[in-house]
Amino acid sequence: MGARVRKPTTAAIDVRDVTVVYSAARGLSTLLKKHQVQIIQDINLTIQPGTVFGVAGESGSGKTTLAKALTGLAPVSNGSITIHGREVADLDQAEWRVVRSDVQLIFQDPYDSLNPRFTVFDSVAEPLRSQGIKDKPEVERLVRTALADAELDPDTFSYRMPSQLSGGERQRVAIARALVLDPNLIIADEPVSMLDVSTRGEILSLIRKAARNRGVAVLLVSHDLSVLERVCDEIAVMYLGRIVEQGTVADVFCQPRHPYTQALISAIPSVDQTSQRSRTTLQGEPPQPAQRPAGCSFHPRCPRCDDLKCRTVAPLLEGTEQMYACWHPIEIVRKDPA
Repeated sequence: MGARVRKPTTAAIDVRDVTVVYSAARGLSTLLKKHQVQIIQDINLTIQPGTVFGVAGESGSGKTTLAKALTGLAPVSNGSITIHGREVADLDQAEWRVVRSDVQLIFQDPYDSLNPRFTVFDSVAEPLRSQGIKDKPEVERLVRTALADAELDPDTFSYRMPSQLSGGERQRVAIARALVLDPNLIIADEPVSMLDVSTRGEILSLIRKAARNRGVAVLLVSHDLSVLERVCDEIAVMYLGRIVEQGTVADVFCQPRHPYTQALISAIPSVDQTSQRSRTTLQGEPPQPAQRPAGCSFHPRCPRCDDLKCRTVAPLLEGTEQMYACWHPIEIVRKDPA
């Protein structure tokens, strides 16, 4: 690929104790009152250049709000966000415009994320022009490089319209658009959920290849753990606005410590008839953030909740390589050497 490969001397993004609080209305008509609702709380994570970090959870877990907070699209109520050494949590929109070239987004819907009146070339060139890069030869060079990196032939695709592209091709254009400014961080929010199964693997491989070859960090948000297992280096599992387990993909998928993580993993379909994976079924639905239970937020649905502590005291995210927030974690099963 044509872009420079950065040396991993500084974390692409470092997030410390980030909390997002929204004001919500309560009451009727003129009696409306505002109360504060924590959507995400005390989020900590670090993503190194060239790695893919996954964020998983059910709908309403807060993963999309986290992605918005990291891009300046949701207000950060507390905490610190450092992108390539620069604090961005308190930036206004004008200041974010300067930082925007370092943080790019790949959206979920490839049919709505591209302007139907723009050619592929203009869609990919738009971020360059918004950053004041108007030299035509330079714009053409950067756009052609980004399209090639997204595995689209520039001569074939540059002047096609979105209506002439398949869903997978549209998402490749979106990836090229995210790469064209050579960012430090790309946030991909459910980037393959609207694509057919045969195309998903190609797009995921492309995202991983871009991370490796360009040295860009990728935050990949998905409700589908099989997607994250395939492409990510590390993973954080969120429940009701908090991270409940975090570690390398190998550790989390092979030996989940939190019962919520275990339930999500057990729900992954498998064609392996010899698989011994036991099915864990959760009862009920996740509560709304405004109705967060006391103690451990997961305790009303947890099959391991058996004492007063779970219902009254929220566990902290603790550990070294693999961290988890649970008073009764699943024991690691150690296999005897052959």
